[in-house]
Amino acid sequence: MEETASGDNCQNLCEKANEDVISELHADILCYMLSFLPTKSAVATSILSTRWRNLWRSVTILDIYDGISGYYKNPSTYKERKMNFVNFMDRLFIHRNNPSILKFRLRLAQSYDFSGNAWMTHLISQFGCRRISIAVRN
Repeated sequence: MEETASGDNCQNLCEKANEDVISELHADILCYMLSFLPTKSAVATSILSTRWRNLWRSVTILDIYDGISGYYKNPSTYKERKMNFVNFMDRLFIHRNNPSILKFRLRLAQSYDFSGNAWMTHLISQFGCRRISIAVRN
């Protein structure tokens, strides 16, 4: 009889171990957890399930790194990656659900021309960001 009881307990524990308890947390808690990830990683969680699809849009702390420092050796790849990064930045702000950004950190491996991009202006005027950190490494 003990074997059946312990076998049932083991099966119950295994079933509970396979449950997705994180996805069942309140959206505010999930967004808080996502705020500790780099923004590109937070956006990547949208493929996990329909529950996660739009959570990244409400994260209030954005931490962005362009990640293309070693691509200068191949000019075509470098130019393409640079353009992809600028497009990512534009889409990031267009698709946001949360009207506020508490903290914005941008780390760049080289300088960019963002003059034609509206996101920098919206960062302060539309999203009311209070803490902005931009670092350019050349």
